[in-house]
Amino acid sequence: MNWLKTAPLLLAIAAIAACAPGGPAVDEAWIRTPLPGKSMTAGYFTLRNDSDTDIVLTGASSDRWADVSLHETRTTDGVSRMHAIDSLTLRPGEQLHFQPGGLHLMLMRPGADVASGDAIGLTLHFADGSSLQATAVVRDLAP
Repeated sequence: MNWLKTAPLLLAIAAIAACAPGGPAVDEAWIRTPLPGKSMTAGYFTLRNDSDTDIVLTGASSDRWADVSLHETRTTDGVSRMHAIDSLTLRPGEQLHFQPGGLHLMLMRPGADVASGDAIGLTLHFADGSSLQATAVVRDLAP
């Protein structure tokens, strides 16, 4: 086999594989409009694992917020409390719904005023060192 002739073909196949769909994806990202005088709010979205391997979400960040963390609201004996979460594992084909009353991003200390209609960049971070960019629209009410 002549490697000089097949090398371009192998490089092309590798480039196509690197661009192939799969991995994590975000749908319907939104952030609740902060209440007047409050420096925190919550972010919501659906996270999909379109790959054939587990992915582990370990955190999130944003240029617009000083602190972004994973949280879950749990109700015990009729009392709802928020709890920080270190990581979430998604199996292949699985979805996680970040929604009011459940999983959510806790967004604290905005660097500037945040108003309904703003588009806010979010970055989700994964255990393998990868990240995913998403844009969330600020809304007064759930879509």
